[in-house]
Amino acid sequence: QAIQLEKIANTAITEPVKAVPYIVTDVYSSLLDIMKLDTTAYEKPSENQIETRKKIILNQIYLEQALEENQDPNTVELPFKLTKEEISEAVRLSPFEQAERNKEYALLTSAFLTKIYIDETEKELEKIIPLTDLPCVSEYAEVLRHGKNPDTKIAAINALIYLQRPEYNSELNAIFELTEKDSNPAVAREAAEAKKYIS
Repeated sequence: QAIQLEKIANTAITEPVKAVPYIVTDVYSSLLDIMKLDTTAYEKPSENQIETRKKIILNQIYLEQALEENQDPNTVELPFKLTKEEISEAVRLSPFEQAERNKEYALLTSAFLTKIYIDETEKELEKIIPLTDLPCVSEYAEVLRHGKNPDTKIAAINALIYLQRPEYNSELNAIFELTEKDSNPAVAREAAEAKKYIS
């Protein structure tokens, strides 16, 4: 899924004309299915993985501090000794993490395709499609209102920003104002930045 999403996204960004065949109901339906997937029963990272990830981060912070103090990185004694196997296991994404990451990819990929759709419609029909009539936009709003994962919420904000144009600013402003009240500080901050951007 991730590879296919990446392929579509890259085509949409680098060669928009070649991405036009992807702007069809079946592709959007598949993207929506990925965004709406209930991942609650999916296997999450183990306690061991989480603990090892914390150790990797602490080692990295320690190493960066040592580099700032002009120490030779080869002589730095890290706080945690980790084997290649432990690191490899720690960075392996669990099924839950893979599915949640794919939601982020689907949000952004749909925005890349929708931008082409907006531009092509404007060229051919000389009209702007209202924001609320665009494919997947209602799902972006749904993610922002009811999503539990801050990363997918931030992806939804970025998807909306990617579609931004003056005609949509009033509605986008309202969405970002609501999202500024999100309980997650990173999401609230991203929404505040998005609001500044469109103003």
